[in-house]
Amino acid sequence: MLERHPEPEHVKIKLNNRPVTLTTDDATGAAIKAAGIAQGVEIKADFVLSAKAHDGKWDTIGDDQPVEVHDGEQFRAVAPEEHS
Repeated sequence: MLERHPEPEHVKIKLNNRPVTLTTDDATGAAIKAAGIAQGVEIKADFVLSAKAHDGKWDTIGDDQPVEVHDGEQFRAVAPEEHS
């Protein structure tokens, strides 16, 4: 008998105001950027990723930093020279 694996979680986020679907609710900064790139968001892997916090501020996320992602969450990625 084959063991059934649960369906992967599909989480819909916004990256630079573009819809991106992730196949898991646990990701890293690099995985979020890679998913965005694969889905046509015009960013590069070396861009600086941030998540919009509840207070409206943007929190920087490192490439190796684990992130629990939720539907509707907003992220932005900017070129390193634009990051302040």
